[in-house]
Amino acid sequence: MLNLSETGRDVYREIVPVSFAYEDKLLECFNAEEQEQFSTLISRLYSHAEQIEQK
Repeated sequence: MLNLSETGRDVYREIVPVSFAYEDKLLECFNAEEQEQFSTLISRLYSHAEQIEQK
């Protein structure tokens, strides 16, 4: 569990919209189907990384 200070919450509220906007800009080069495929592959990669860490 992570608890942020008030300053941490302020920074979080400031950074998250910027990071989502940047992600949207990055993904503009993919069509909707490619974006879905990319998301699926990234999810699979994260799952695999978790399995590696548990070994």
